[in-house]
Amino acid sequence: SVLPALIIRQMLTVLAHPSPASTLVWLGLAMVAATALMAVTRYLEGGFGHIAAFEVLHDLRMRIYEQLQRLSMGFHTRQQSGTIAAKVIGDVETIEFFTAHAGIQLISAATVPFLLGILMLAVNWQLALVALAPLALILLILVAFRRSAYQAFMRYRDELGRLNGIIIDHIQGVGVLKAFAALGHARRAIDERSEALKKAATQANLIHTWYFAGVEWMAAIPVALVLLVGGLMAHAEQLSIPDLVLFVFLTTQLYRPVTELNRQLEGFRNAEAATDRIFEILNAPVEVAESPTARIPERAAYDIALDHVTFAYEPGRPVLHDISIELTEGSVLALVGPSGAGKTTVANLIARFWDPQQGAVRLGGVDLRELPLDYVHRSIGLVLQDVFLFNDTVSANIKIGNPEATDTQVEAAARAADAHEFVEELPKGYDTVIGERGVRLSGGQKQRISIARALLRDAPILILDEATSSVDPEAEHLIQAALARLVAERTVLVIAHRLSTIRQATEIVVLDKGRVVQRGRHDDLVDAPGLYATLYRAQQMARRWDVATSQRAEEERLPQAVE
Repeated sequence: SVLPALIIRQMLTVLAHPSPASTLVWLGLAMVAATALMAVTRYLEGGFGHIAAFEVLHDLRMRIYEQLQRLSMGFHTRQQSGTIAAKVIGDVETIEFFTAHAGIQLISAATVPFLLGILMLAVNWQLALVALAPLALILLILVAFRRSAYQAFMRYRDELGRLNGIIIDHIQGVGVLKAFAALGHARRAIDERSEALKKAATQANLIHTWYFAGVEWMAAIPVALVLLVGGLMAHAEQLSIPDLVLFVFLTTQLYRPVTELNRQLEGFRNAEAATDRIFEILNAPVEVAESPTARIPERAAYDIALDHVTFAYEPGRPVLHDISIELTEGSVLALVGPSGAGKTTVANLIARFWDPQQGAVRLGGVDLRELPLDYVHRSIGLVLQDVFLFNDTVSANIKIGNPEATDTQVEAAARAADAHEFVEELPKGYDTVIGERGVRLSGGQKQRISIARALLRDAPILILDEATSSVDPEAEHLIQAALARLVAERTVLVIAHRLSTIRQATEIVVLDKGRVVQRGRHDDLVDAPGLYATLYRAQQMARRWDVATSQRAEEERLPQAVE
């Protein structure tokens, strides 16, 4: 930007005094070289700017992903998945676009005025002060604008995240919305969020537009002042015409980065708000952290103990009250109780998805907080009540249990979970993509894929949380037979509502309202007064009622079939 101005000034000086024609030729060639140099620098700044932005933001994405893996289940249950996705995807893209396109302009806006200001002061300090004075006023306006703009764009980013979150929820739950004729209600909810986003975007845009127009107007004033004051100085022979032309050119170049930056200011405020939202994730406290002194025990042992554990998902509302449970290595312990008794919470604590507020959970006699997280997770195979399957092939979903497993091992695990037969009937067998959250499979099929995944894990500890709650009686019988072969060499925790499936458990622990109310084997508990016997009798009555209902329905159909 400076070289062409100096060359033009020199040309005007040469034209004002007799000089060889060759001088003009050399100056013309110098101008061509200067413009070529400008083009090369623009290319380099654009190319390297994008490369640097892509590299930095790749690292940022990986940092966010790794932090999300470190954060406890408490963080993920408090945050809407759509809001997290908006931060990881949308906010990072906002930063990427601004960094790649406007990052160099920020550097230019900071350095070019400084360099041009020095040159102008060297040529004529009085006129330089005239040109530079409005710059200070623009900076004051920028500082005043920053706070209101930041708040407006933060509200915009927050509303965008909320809208993304509700849209994702409604897309994932479209079947439920249709089944309950709630599509109209869902549309109104999205309309409300979209309206809130529109208002936030309008407010942010109005603030930016006001500032943009003001800066554009103020950037034109210095050129007019230089022409006026410089013209008077030239008329009084205090300034040469070449220097006046140079000043007009330099003043234009001086404020060009400012006006360019002004045009990028909306993106800057947007990126600033997006950055702060991302740091809400990066700076979130890791509630379940690995101790710096954590180490793998010299001798592996897989007995589990909950020692006077009290736990609450929310402060002041404990769901487990001072419970103590021991699960001997190689034994089978069943947890039963009504809904909300705390059974799944016990499983979550053993898997160290959460840490208790009081007491300790021990594996092989060692507090889980003193063991490496990876060691704990590798020691446990888990089948959750709410099965999560990825939008990938059947084989890939089973291999979550062991990514290095062979196709033969995958098939063996599927057979053991009674999944092989229905998998073979899928269009591409084990290579069939099952859709988001396994939408192309039934509830029972998803449950069996989850069990196959746990079997492939081949972990010494197995947690089965409602493992057979979504399968038919025949499939349940086959799965129970497969699981029985595994129990001999594993420590197993079973959580089931069907009490008939846990008759052979080494011990049954009955929970009610977060407290242990009974312990013992099935034969002892079923004959003793207490909650277990009540639950068992209720289930037996329900089963007999189901059988009687099925028989009556069959009898009613038979005459119709004969007719």
